[in-house]
Amino acid sequence: MLDEANKIWSNKCDSDGRYRWLYPLTCLQCNKIFHVPKHWISRGTKYCGKYCSAKSKESKVTVTCAWCSKTKDIQPSDMAKSRSGLFFCNRDCKEHAQSLGGLPGVQLPQTGTGTIPNKYRKKAFRWVSKVCQKCNYGKDLRMLDVHHKDGNRLNNLESNLEVLCVWCHALETRGVEYHDWACGIVGNTSPLHGEVDGS
Repeated sequence: MLDEANKIWSNKCDSDGRYRWLYPLTCLQCNKIFHVPKHWISRGTKYCGKYCSAKSKESKVTVTCAWCSKTKDIQPSDMAKSRSGLFFCNRDCKEHAQSLGGLPGVQLPQTGTGTIPNKYRKKAFRWVSKVCQKCNYGKDLRMLDVHHKDGNRLNNLESNLEVLCVWCHALETRGVEYHDWACGIVGNTSPLHGEVDGS
């Protein structure tokens, strides 16, 4: 039914060069009131624009991320793309699930058992941090190493990796006394680090 009381006169002419009365409609998608000519109402206009029209045709399904348990809306067609039947809110969650110690249903064949040294440096930077875990050095990534806590370089589980600067890594693997960046090196006066006593 036309709302005669709230119609407005068009300040622009149509493609046929005529001015028309515009009648108010409420968009079924965004609930915004917009005005259209009478013949648009008779042909079934329901939305204020192309965006709302397209949004109304979308049907979403809410799924839960298998890794972090957050919810996400996806298209029904995307549900068929999951080989494992599991869904993830982002790429990072999917990579965690596919890594060693992740979810068994989505682990890739190349993930293996952790006995192959496959990109553990990048994984450690992503999982642990990009600063030394002992002295917080992080100015230059080239000066950071990945330490295997149990000493087994084939064990690349997330829990076995630790990011250390080259100095802390050397001290850790050689059993030398610890150093302190603020006060200089403690208990080590090797030529690598320079003389501490100033002589």
